Amino acid sequence: MLGDDQTSVDDETRLSQDDLILRLCQGLIEIQANTARDYDQLAKSTRIVLGHSSVKTYLASSDIRTSRASFFGFDEPAGNAVLMRKCLQYLSFSHFQSGYCDDVPDLANLTNDYPLLAYAAYSWALHAASTSPTSLADKTLILRFLATKTLPNGGNFALWVQLLIPDVDRASVERTQPLYYAASFGLTAVVATILESAHRDGIDINALGGRFGSTPLFVACWRDHFDVARLLLNAGARTEGKDSSGFSVGSLVRMRAREVSKLYGPDYVSGWTELVERIPEEESWMNRTMLDTFIRW
Repeated sequence: MLGDDQTSVDDETRLSQDDLILRLCQGLIEIQANTARDYDQLAKSTRIVLGHSSVKTYLASSDIRTSRASFFGFDEPAGNAVLMRKCLQYLSFSHFQSGYCDDVPDLANLTNDYPLLAYAAYSWALHAASTSPTSLADKTLILRFLATKTLPNGGNFALWVQLLIPDVDRASVERTQPLYYAASFGLTAVVATILESAHRDGIDINALGGRFGSTPLFVACWRDHFDVARLLLNAGARTEGKDSSGFSVGSLVRMRAREVSKLYGPDYVSGWTELVERIPEEESWMNRTMLDTFIRW
């Protein structure tokens, strides 16, 4: 069990038997082979899933809330919020404050010694995007974790980035600011919070990040995060300039607008149309095939 004030894990807080949860849940969950092809470093060979889709349907239904089993009912956004908090709590443990691992075997040993580390690193932002954290407590929790970048060796923040991108080099981690990753994951509420204090805290909203030196606006557009892109544009994000792939934001949004219109029809391009209107075009020397080959976030 992970207590709310817990800052580390010891043998007393670990499960002594791997199948304990399975036995307690009595058929509601099962172990399933993980076939994910991405983030192989993070994904273990197995994962725990609900025994059947009907289990989730019932647990999230209104019927269970008025039954004797109401204790087990859940609201999906609230559930994502709880999982986000637990993941961030785990990632913030003192065990992980040493930051970036120069030695690959050390990184592998860390994920073996702390089995939840891989899941927490990959999933906290996905849970956050699903629940759109707006409470002061949740936004403070996220910003506190992102602020660990200022610790020696990049702290917990640097280790998180390295777990997401195992072959990332130290220089990229040191160069990239939290705003870039918040924009990349589509964490609209977090981006808004960072932008609110950007001037006061001296945050450069155009700071280049990632392995290809892109702006937060570029990566938000690349990931189709329209709300984040609007926030950045409203905050005065720079629209000109190219990253090291040779692609500009203006060329990117126009290319994507054409693709979406061709594949799904004009009714699906409203978000792109707004960006095309707000971001001037700038010549790029790369075509789409070259871009797909070059960019790996």
